[in-house]
Amino acid sequence: DLRRATIERREMFRSSAGDAMELTDKERDALERARAAGLEIPSDRNPVRRMMDLHSKSYPVEDLPGLREIHKQSERERKEEMARQKEIAAGEYRVQVAMFRTAEEAVEVLEHLMSERYDGTVLSRTVRGEVVHYVQLGPYISDDRAQQVARDVRALTGLDTLVLVEP
Repeated sequence: DLRRATIERREMFRSSAGDAMELTDKERDALERARAAGLEIPSDRNPVRRMMDLHSKSYPVEDLPGLREIHKQSERERKEEMARQKEIAAGEYRVQVAMFRTAEEAVEVLEHLMSERYDGTVLSRTVRGEVVHYVQLGPYISDDRAQQVARDVRALTGLDTLVLVEP
């Protein structure tokens, strides 16, 4: 991409400079006289033209069509990957950790998990007329990551875990 952008910018500069990049009649005559006299001309006296010529040798304009095609292909691949990631992120995975009779128990477990660098919250709901509290961790963007967290939390706390998928 940098090679392509470099060549495009150089050619834009060359185009906008127009006649200013061309040798003047005086310079052209002097160059022809020097060559006719058998003198070797080491380089252009104009530093901008000299650098543009050097630059053109390092980054030839003939490479531009191929570089543009590579750029188009990598853009297509990038957009496809973004679409795949968007599909994956369309559903979120959460890890539910045990149910507790009191909010204090749930908060204690959540605080312990947060000290171990897990992010979560305590939620409550009514089950058969009784309010229960549970810790929920996440969200995670992949099932693999959520399953790993569930295993780690089970090993750390000895509590049951459940991976939930939310659309």
